[in-house]
Amino acid sequence: MPIRSIEDAKILRAYCKKLGREGVAKRIIEIAGEIMKQEGAYQSTLKNAGKIRALCTGCGWDHYWGEKQELGRQDMVWEAKHETRYL
Repeated sequence: MPIRSIEDAKILRAYCKKLGREGVAKRIIEIAGEIMKQEGAYQSTLKNAGKIRALCTGCGWDHYWGEKQELGRQDMVWEAKHETRYL
């Protein structure tokens, strides 16, 4: 991992620890709301997805959050493998 990525991860971990589980969840919900407001704006959607990804990186210290993220990742891999949506 490049040094910049390591530094960013440290900043994000500190931020997520400060927010706590509830605060992180609320922030993700706020970002999802921003995505919904700008339906069809692909660039904005991907930018907001990047924000959520950054929060997920910041939650790496929390095994509970890591487990939930892994379940979501597995769901997405299953969806892609079986092409169940959007194609």
